[in-house]
Amino acid sequence: MQLNPFSRRRPKAAAREGVRTGLAAATGLLLTAIPGPSRAGQVEGTTLVYTEPNRVTAVETAIEGSKELKSGGSLLLKFVYDALTGASASGATPADRVQTFTGPSGKNSYSIAPGDTPLDPTFRDERFAGSATWIHPLGRMSQANLGMNISSETDYLSLGISGVITRDLAMRNTTLAAGFSLSHDTVDPTGGIPTALTPLTGSSADENKGDDFQKDDDGDEGGGRSGGPAEAKDIADFLVGLTQVLDRATIARLNYTRGYSSGYLTDPYKILSLVQSPYEAEPGEPLQYLYENRPDRRTKQSLYGEVRRMIGSDVATASYRYYWDSWSIHSSTLDLHLSHRFGNRTEIEPHFRIYHQHQADFYNRYLVSGRTLPTFASADYRIGTFTAATYGVQAVHTLDSGLALRFGIEYYLQQGDSSPPDAFGSLVGPDLFPDVSAWMIRVGTSFPVEWW
Repeated sequence: MQLNPFSRRRPKAAAREGVRTGLAAATGLLLTAIPGPSRAGQVEGTTLVYTEPNRVTAVETAIEGSKELKSGGSLLLKFVYDALTGASASGATPADRVQTFTGPSGKNSYSIAPGDTPLDPTFRDERFAGSATWIHPLGRMSQANLGMNISSETDYLSLGISGVITRDLAMRNTTLAAGFSLSHDTVDPTGGIPTALTPLTGSSADENKGDDFQKDDDGDEGGGRSGGPAEAKDIADFLVGLTQVLDRATIARLNYTRGYSSGYLTDPYKILSLVQSPYEAEPGEPLQYLYENRPDRRTKQSLYGEVRRMIGSDVATASYRYYWDSWSIHSSTLDLHLSHRFGNRTEIEPHFRIYHQHQADFYNRYLVSGRTLPTFASADYRIGTFTAATYGVQAVHTLDSGLALRFGIEYYLQQGDSSPPDAFGSLVGPDLFPDVSAWMIRVGTSFPVEWW
């Protein structure tokens, strides 16, 4: 669950998770009232450049502002625009020959050299998003946060609401929190919704289809995109949390989240290769490319713990998150930060994060001809088994005027099993789970303002 309305699905979701605000961090922000005199506020602008060499590049610009209200509460507004271009992994396997694929529209095609990982270079997208959050005190010891958000892409629309109630106890040394997030999303991919586990037509594998070629419900060769109406999915997430002051220098937090998703949860642009069996003429070579299929329901749970301690003028933060879901994915995340001050104006914060994930029960790097097709299958590396590490540092300098300048840089590296033990034929040798690396550069500024 993420109360951050701007964390939406992306082809680079696994990497972007390292720089996105997670549920625990979002809850921490909600537990803190915005400082400042009555009717004061703050404006912040940030630009993020994300690039995977030879793959996806994204540029995101966000502007947010806060304002203290006469009632004692606050209003937060945020607007985001981002543009993505480049190539993303389609899910198909490398081959000993040139592979040709049709794009989602069915009009464009692209070719992949022998031995290379199939990447779809036709990926283009842009997104506009906005949110509003109202923070209102409920007496001296409680606070309510209510939010609404909208996010619109070329092929995706998300509408959501969220809320958190917090209660201070024991002379404000203990804070309890309970929250929810609800969203209704509409998926309208280019070319229409694909028919699950039917072939991508117009590809180079069609010429080798032979007797293994799948037929659609009408008995016609083909399948692929239906061009039918958009599909929808609904997401509901819930949180309970405890924040405790342990001593004058230490704060601890523990959160439990549970989420439910239902509807169209498949990625309409991902495919997987149906390869020749070990007993055929070219074992491991692709016969067809099939559209993936995922279950239409998912339950997610996570436990998050964080300890933050002042060491002199520095602040050290360590957190751990364990996640599991009904797709058999489970993961562990360890996150470490150390904020060091240089005088009263400058702060440097190095950051290290390590993440390990176990694959979904329907993850298949490829399917083998002659075997019964599974009900669900996906070769999307984001739901495979992998380990990822993020290294970064952020610097903040505050001027006498109150203007704060921020600069951050992070490097992300994701690694999986490049040669699974069940590989055979032409699948032995090529990298079936290539490393994914990314650089993330963030620049921003914030300054206090006096609203009317």
